[in-house]
Amino acid sequence: MVEYYGMGRPAMRIPDDLCVLRDAGDHEQATSAKYGQNGWTPRSYMVSDTLVFQYTWSGKGIFEFGERTKRRRDLPPATAFMTVYPGAFRYWYPGGREPWEFSWVSVTLGDQTERVRNLIDDVGPVHPIPPDSMLIDCLKICSRHSIPHVLNPYQRSILGYRFVMELMDHFATDNEPLRMPPALAQCLQFIEENLDRRLSLGDICRSAGLSATSINIMFRKHVGISVFRYLNQRRLEKAKRILTASDQAVKAVASMVGFSTDNYFCKVFRKHVGVSPAAYRAEERMDGATAPPVQDEA
Repeated sequence: MVEYYGMGRPAMRIPDDLCVLRDAGDHEQATSAKYGQNGWTPRSYMVSDTLVFQYTWSGKGIFEFGERTKRRRDLPPATAFMTVYPGAFRYWYPGGREPWEFSWVSVTLGDQTERVRNLIDDVGPVHPIPPDSMLIDCLKICSRHSIPHVLNPYQRSILGYRFVMELMDHFATDNEPLRMPPALAQCLQFIEENLDRRLSLGDICRSAGLSATSINIMFRKHVGISVFRYLNQRRLEKAKRILTASDQAVKAVASMVGFSTDNYFCKVFRKHVGVSPAAYRAEERMDGATAPPVQDEA
């Protein structure tokens, strides 16, 4: 059995051969250039091989890896890195006016250590990934269940194995033709960085130098939906975060996510979410008030 403590959380006793979700974070932000992690820095709460997977929503981070020859990769929106701690890597926020916003998960690998290390050796640590892929959906699920005392170790093991299997499936050889092309990654980054603008299809096409027909075919093949449906989904996701975290008026929120009028924003929001923006805000705050408390860090 392995017992470890992490970030002020309660201790958990976990069989050392199990793959277990250790922790996760959803839409966190780095705003200081002091933010970063080094793969060789001792961490008492990571006592065995641990997968770290981090996905950029907006802004940019930097990932560096390699023992003899250091290689550096940017981490723009819709890009993830995956690595195993301990290891020869480090990642950080380079600073700037825009924060680095990301979601992340760490999984104690147990009997999946060799499989994950071999995968990273085969495909590399940094990849563009569509935000609506099954892998990112799984990342969101893990983030919602990241508080250790809410789930017991075996429930967290289910999530750990699920994430690793989604990771393996995403990079399976059979899926090679479906990997995201660079032009699509460029479109996704452009959309993510301009959600507050009233984007047209022409704006998105010019960002990647492609025709409207090519853009729509690419989105339907790799993302599964049209470019405008994807744009509305990303706008609504951002609107949800603003509604939950602030007291901004609905009209202001509509403008902040690129809608021309608050009436149209409310219509689209209700159609896709099922309730009005004001009702969504009230429900989310009520859920937050009744959520189980998280222990403070020691």
